[in-house]
Amino acid sequence: MAMAKEGKRDNVGEGESENGAGGELTPLSDLQDILNEFPINDISHAFGYGSGVFEQKVVNSDSGDDSKSRKFKSEEKENGSDGADDQNQQQQDQQQQQQQPMIDLILSTSNAKQWHDENLKMNPSHYALLPRMFGASFISQVQDVGAGVYFNPMAVVKTTTSTGADTGSSTSSGTESLRLVKYGIIEDEILKSDLQNWDCMYIAGRMHKPIATFNQPYQDDEILYLQEEYNLKYAIATALLLTSGNDLKDGDGDGDDNNTTTRIVDVGRVFEAIAGLSYIGDPRLAAGAEDPLKVKKLVHSQGQWDRFYSVYETQFQKLERKGLLTLSSSQSQLRMRPTNMGSHSAGESVISESESESAYSCALEIDLYDRSTRRELYQQLPPRLQQDSSISSLLVTST
Repeated sequence: MAMAKEGKRDNVGEGESENGAGGELTPLSDLQDILNEFPINDISHAFGYGSGVFEQKVVNSDSGDDSKSRKFKSEEKENGSDGADDQNQQQQDQQQQQQQPMIDLILSTSNAKQWHDENLKMNPSHYALLPRMFGASFISQVQDVGAGVYFNPMAVVKTTTSTGADTGSSTSSGTESLRLVKYGIIEDEILKSDLQNWDCMYIAGRMHKPIATFNQPYQDDEILYLQEEYNLKYAIATALLLTSGNDLKDGDGDGDDNNTTTRIVDVGRVFEAIAGLSYIGDPRLAAGAEDPLKVKKLVHSQGQWDRFYSVYETQFQKLERKGLLTLSSSQSQLRMRPTNMGSHSAGESVISESESESAYSCALEIDLYDRSTRRELYQQLPPRLQQDSSISSLLVTST
């Protein structure tokens, strides 16, 4: 079994306490409580993702909604409304739970049939009537179709919500609550192949973006290794090759060399290209069934830029050692301004000035017009993409 290399991040979600990134809606401790409701000993890799784990709403610091809400609640207590009966409090708790976004989980196991058999005993209500009737053999056969993932949506799972989630305190008290969870089951070998080969890039695509990876007692280190050495490498190379001329700015030169080819690349645009890989050709976007700002929210919501950078920092460093780019966070460098999010309706949140100042102080210097640079990036694509004639045109197509 290949092992994860020393020094790489094997748990993206741990970055909350390290870099101060905000926007964490469900801390790992709560996710772990949810995971404990499943046959945990048969799970070799698990992670949470989506709007139930990390906030996907671009924050406007000028919006006073939260502060007004807190002030209103404080005034209620001062006026004696904290004496509401238990029934009213229960109704309020239920309403709050309904407002919480669904948590998305991916669970990987060595034997899907065996896992479903155990989970049917523990959580039969998570399955629809037909799968419950026909059992684990039927479920595993259905799972083998397509991407090799079986989802149980709208599962109600018990969790203890920590009151100190924002502070990271391990001694914070918590209250038991019910959360809606959608979880997908995939077998280890299918996940590993998708990470290494981009067979369908279904789960691999989800792992391009920040995720909250559980600390598992039986963690499969090979999955972590393939994520870092293949999946993330493929993603950064593909995103850079797809970077258009509109994303490039001329670098500082002496002014007398018309052949200067150094370009400053907006790192945020690179992250947007990575986040957008999963949505290329997605009919939901064309049909208006998916939020048109989904990709930008994935990158620019509170804390997300820092998480993306934490995920891809090692990949940037590898490309820098190859001499393909220079990564700089110097204040003297060109500071990229936030991408225009388009028109907004009244009251819709946009990027806060404070977040944009910190997020765009980092830039890439890379010559994407250089054929040898593009060839090197092309060689870091999955082999199946290198064999695609339409992809190979990226070598000769000007950006």
